[in-house]
Amino acid sequence: MEGRYVLCLFVVLFHIHCAQCYSSGAPWYTCITMFPVHNDVQQQPALSSPFQVIADQTSYFPGTILQLKINSTMSGRTFKGFQMRARPVNGDTEQVVGQFVNASTNVSRTLDCLGDVQNVVTNRDATSKEEVTLTWMMSESNFGNIEFVVTFVEDFNTFWTEVTTQITVIGVADELNAEIVSTEFNDINWDSCGSGKGCFLYPRLCSGSNCYTGLTYQITNESLRFEMFGPQLGYIAVGFSEDKLLGYDEMISCTGDGDILSIQRGYSTDDAFFERQYKNGITNIQVSIQDDKLYCSFTRPVSMNIFNEGHTTQTMVDLTQSYYIMLAWGDVFDGTDVLRQYKELPPITDEMVDLSAREIVRGSSMPWETKIHGTYNTRNMLSDINMRNQ
Repeated sequence: MEGRYVLCLFVVLFHIHCAQCYSSGAPWYTCITMFPVHNDVQQQPALSSPFQVIADQTSYFPGTILQLKINSTMSGRTFKGFQMRARPVNGDTEQVVGQFVNASTNVSRTLDCLGDVQNVVTNRDATSKEEVTLTWMMSESNFGNIEFVVTFVEDFNTFWTEVTTQITVIGVADELNAEIVSTEFNDINWDSCGSGKGCFLYPRLCSGSNCYTGLTYQITNESLRFEMFGPQLGYIAVGFSEDKLLGYDEMISCTGDGDILSIQRGYSTDDAFFERQYKNGITNIQVSIQDDKLYCSFTRPVSMNIFNEGHTTQTMVDLTQSYYIMLAWGDVFDGTDVLRQYKELPPITDEMVDLSAREIVRGSSMPWETKIHGTYNTRNMLSDINMRNQ
């Protein structure tokens, strides 16, 4: 009976959450991914989209104002939800460029994403729409060729992502390079754990290559070098927390499934397990798939800012301070690098870790009765408990 009550509570909370997000447009924490997380529903191929975005000009220069129209290519076909932003075609495609002007109307509203204003636009309600007209203005920077990328939602079970139209730059583009992800991975030297570098090994009695998952870290000057691996394809993520509760933590994840290899930096909140943010400053990235396991290494500056919930303020995450370290792994949505909720409760270190210390630390998976920040994680916890009680 207890399992049934938990399941009912989970279903109610889940549908309230989805209804709120769906009816009022995309939430603030989807600025980069622009991916509707509709349970296990898979996106449709972008090329099959019956909807499009059209610009009144095919080129731009800094300060250009464009008139945009999103509509259907098929008579009578309508969409209920949409989300759109502009990004560079080359280089750092995470960047959100330009801003939408006078886009707060009865059918649309803007989001202030990652330190800028009105740079993403979404629907205001879930009414059926045949066409939406928008005005967009480029900043005074020149990002090279750009593209508008749109997500269209026809209904809860039918949506398209990565629907694009490209605009050519006039003039010489500013430098906006992205760090290259290398597939040439240097094997992890587990023998140096405790002497040459610090290591978090899980489970307790493992020693490195025989672990289920593991992380190494070594501080050099003003940066930290990390190496980690996970038990499956999809993603492996490391989080830095001031307590043993999930939520409000910086996370860095590496993804690998098929041909898509990436590294991401994000923030966990009440609403999102992993709210993706800019990864500027993370370098020397290696991601590799070996024996159906995911391996990753990267260098992170000791101190980095991260946007708090709503992107109105930032917090400095200074890894010269001690943190609890957690590791999480799971799947990505097919054909993307968008993270799904973790598959198993993440292990977390027993004590706060001094990342400058070269020692072996241990930890355990979070106990079921542990309190978790926020309703989002509570919903997922309730789901896990119910499945465990069946």
